Amino acid sequence: MRVLHIIAGAKEGGAEHHMLENVLALAEAGLEQRVVTRGSERVARFEAAGVRVALADFSRLWRLPTEGAIHNSIASFKPDVIHHWMGRAGTFAQKNNRARNL
Repeated sequence: MRVLHIIAGAKEGGAEHHMLENVLALAEAGLEQRVVTRGSERVARFEAAGVRVALADFSRLWRLPTEGAIHNSIASFKPDVIHHWMGRAGTFAQKNNRARNL
């Protein structure tokens, strides 16, 4: 199974930490994953675990760059599941991928 995780998130926080720990544990178990997120210290931890990362700013005012990063990640990775972590990431869920969105 291939999972694309999408999280806007703060620099640090409970949900961000929970997401990080889940992605790292799933990577250790051998699950194929990618992440779309804002730049933070988490990026180095994902990459060290072999999880590729695409950066996006998740701006509500200028959505095109984030939508492009998500679209490119979906097109290149072809995930079975797209997991949007928390509300802001969910606002970027693409309608044509609704069947795979969580």
